Amino acid sequence: MVLPMPLLLFRPATALIVALALAGCSKSKPPTISRGPAQAVRETAPTPPAPLVREVHFDFDRADIRPQDRSVLDAKIPLLRADPSIKLRIDGHTDSRGSREYNQALGLRRANATKRYLVSGGIAATRLETRSFGEDHPVDPQANEQAWAKNRRTEFQIQAPATPARR
Repeated sequence: MVLPMPLLLFRPATALIVALALAGCSKSKPPTISRGPAQAVRETAPTPPAPLVREVHFDFDRADIRPQDRSVLDAKIPLLRADPSIKLRIDGHTDSRGSREYNQALGLRRANATKRYLVSGGIAATRLETRSFGEDHPVDPQANEQAWAKNRRTEFQIQAPATPARR
């Protein structure tokens, strides 16, 4: 592969990264870039701890935390306590039964119930943002009890910690 001339003006490591990207790197293994005999840098995106993003599910037309889902939330608490810079967005979802307005409100009640549980475990409310998608983002679009049960959930998105303003 021949690199365009402007690309050769960059550092060799940058040119190598771009060359690998243009050549279509394997998705199964991230590229390793050698920077010396004893040093290698692996280019990967950080993955969040699985317990932080694990969903919580709800019974039909309910917003209370089920006993079997308390352990899912309990696993998040020590991780959140260990790193106060982590903020979570809690997205409430419903199945497709009920009016759009009712489901929007139910999704928000589910997100708020989840937030209250985490706050009762010592997590600051300011670190938790809630919103509702109602029935708009199903994980399973089928119209049966198994699909509806998957769709009645709260999802968690890790928000990037705020960076201090430059002076």
